[in-house]
Amino acid sequence: MLTSSKTDDKIYIKKCSCFQWRQLVPIIKAIFPEISSKDISWLLITYKKTTHVALQYDNIIGFYIYINDKTSDIVWLNYIGVKKENRGCGIGSILLKSFIKTVEQECNKEIKLAAVKDNIAALKLYEKQGFRKVYEGDKKFVYSQKTYKVSNKTRNLKRGRNSSYNSVSKIYLKFIYFIIVDLF
Repeated sequence: MLTSSKTDDKIYIKKCSCFQWRQLVPIIKAIFPEISSKDISWLLITYKKTTHVALQYDNIIGFYIYINDKTSDIVWLNYIGVKKENRGCGIGSILLKSFIKTVEQECNKEIKLAAVKDNIAALKLYEKQGFRKVYEGDKKFVYSQKTYKVSNKTRNLKRGRNSSYNSVSKIYLKFIYFIIVDLF
């Protein structure tokens, strides 16, 4: 449970259940009108394990969908969005922080995302959260985020296990650059 910085309302981030798809499809369609309802349904079915929603009073107000590429050390943030009436309240920051935390805890990979150059608010959000531009195309930027590999000892200490450890294990910084060929 998190609280938006500009409202006192509680925001919950959780994996999207199939029961919430009916509510999520029109939200995605409103934010990304270029995606057909059929393609949105395919996305939700294909990436059901990596689709998360932001809930406020049991209503979806935002979401993110990511791809965990098992063949590489990269996780792509495919879609992130906040309903129009909930923008400007810090929901995007909450979603992005939740996504970064999920990646750090589950797979410790580099995070990449593509952003349209015209979406100034999104670009500012990504840079504020530590993402750096690694590629610039005609219409899009590609951003990369440093991820931290947390050892099992550190993870157990954070969860209150194995309290016999007196010091926290080192956190290793992992940042991989790669050359994007024909990305767009």
